[in-house]
Amino acid sequence: MSADDADARLDRWWAEFVQDYKAKANVEMGDLARLASAATPGPWFLHEMGKLFVGNGAPGSLWQIVHMSGDDLADLADEAADRARADAEFIAAANPATILRLIAENRDMSERLAQAYRDEALARDERDRLAARLAAVEALADEWDRENLRRPASDGPVTAYLHECAIELRAVLSAAPTDTTKETS
Repeated sequence: MSADDADARLDRWWAEFVQDYKAKANVEMGDLARLASAATPGPWFLHEMGKLFVGNGAPGSLWQIVHMSGDDLADLADEAADRARADAEFIAAANPATILRLIAENRDMSERLAQAYRDEALARDERDRLAARLAAVEALADEWDRENLRRPASDGPVTAYLHECAIELRAVLSAAPTDTTKETS
């Protein structure tokens, strides 16, 4: 498989992946955003008084109960009480503001990833364009060398000029990357 074929295959796969991911993520993120926007606003906090309460508002002020465990912690085995506490802490941490911020960050990162891929594709195209130009310059230097060998020494100035041009081209090319093939990875 040529590098161009591999690049084209990668481009198609990436485009399909991004399209599928965006479609699924937009539905999921849209559902989460709708639910977060409709939920009791925060900040949320955990309060323990025999039972676990997740409330909203500033601690010490009038607040609403967002979540309450159904069991008294004293009636639960240590492991179950720890699990209930962990669940309540998670619920308090996953408040609407946090969910909406994570959705915004996810969308931003998705767009940055898509832009990075577009930039990489442009850089790959530029690399290929420059490799083609370098190959053309190398071919010209080879042609000048061949022409210089065909000319009799009696041509004097033309032969000397072509020889000097070929030397200058070779000097410039020696500073250029020696591998002008397209990357395959």
